[in-house]
Amino acid sequence: MSLGDLFRISEFKNTIQKSKVEIVQLEETIDKLKKQNNIKLSLQQMKPEQLDQLINSKHKTLDELDKQIDFADKKRINALSEIEKQSDMLNEIKADISDLSPDLEMSSYGLYQPQYDFSDSLGYKDRLQEIRDQQKKSNQK
Repeated sequence: MSLGDLFRISEFKNTIQKSKVEIVQLEETIDKLKKQNNIKLSLQQMKPEQLDQLINSKHKTLDELDKQIDFADKKRINALSEIEKQSDMLNEIKADISDLSPDLEMSSYGLYQPQYDFSDSLGYKDRLQEIRDQQKKSNQK
């Protein structure tokens, strides 16, 4: 045995390995083709009534799937509209908060925006007493 034979042995081993892989792939292809052929033969061997029943069952399945798709689509549309409503409400709340934040900032420093046109609390107290007296007089009548 020479050195050249050793190199040829490794070549033969590689060729054998490649052939084994190719054989496995061809066997898988043969199995797939046999399955397809069996399906075609079974369909050809069926009677027309059986084929009609098979077609009808497939149509029913298709109709049920269409109904499920329609239902899911309606749910999706409802969810999107609800999300839109909620985001609008969120935007309104954010706008309200941004309107109130300057007042909150001022009140944190002890300043506030007066709601009545009184210069001090004594004027407010006097006016409140007048209103109460008027209400008492109107109740006594």
